[in-house]
Amino acid sequence: MQTALLLPWAWGRAVFVRACRLGLRGQKPGTAALRVGAAPFAGYLYVTVILQTLYWATGWIVVSVPMLVLLSALAAATHPMIERAGLWEPWRQILRHGAHALLLTGLLVVMGWAFLVAAVNLHVLFRAGLWLSGALPGVDPGEWSTLLQPGNTRYVLAVLAGAVLALEPYLLAAATVYVHKVGSRSSGEDLRLWLERLRRAVAA
Repeated sequence: MQTALLLPWAWGRAVFVRACRLGLRGQKPGTAALRVGAAPFAGYLYVTVILQTLYWATGWIVVSVPMLVLLSALAAATHPMIERAGLWEPWRQILRHGAHALLLTGLLVVMGWAFLVAAVNLHVLFRAGLWLSGALPGVDPGEWSTLLQPGNTRYVLAVLAGAVLALEPYLLAAATVYVHKVGSRSSGEDLRLWLERLRRAVAA
């Protein structure tokens, strides 16, 4: 099941990143966000398969998880820059835009704290809902009170999965902004975008 969902999951991330890039350029994404491109998406899917394999092979170490999460976000954020098919091209884009280790480490630290905050908030939300359900006539929260406990492994995994789902868009958006900034500084696109915004402000 998870293998079957890998393709639409990767496609959704690619579309989201493209929408963010169009927004950074001052354009309305609309249906243009769906035009990902065959070569960029193939390169991104290839990297995603490798990273997911590494995650399942080394995820039990825990230490490797933050690095794999960061590489996955960079792979998504840099995939629009893949101009031709090739096994090395996607990795070259990731390495080229991953040179600012301090910024990326800071991004990971912020997202790590945000992950903990989101997980705690979800736990509090579940417990609050359980407490409120006790006021309803005919509802016995006793069984749910046992299930919604940190000692229940399935409950903990559900809370962690919810925190990941809540934060993934923010991580992808932050990685896209980072890659955009790095690329625009080297190409002068940031100056062009600034002039366009200035021209629009004057025209308005």
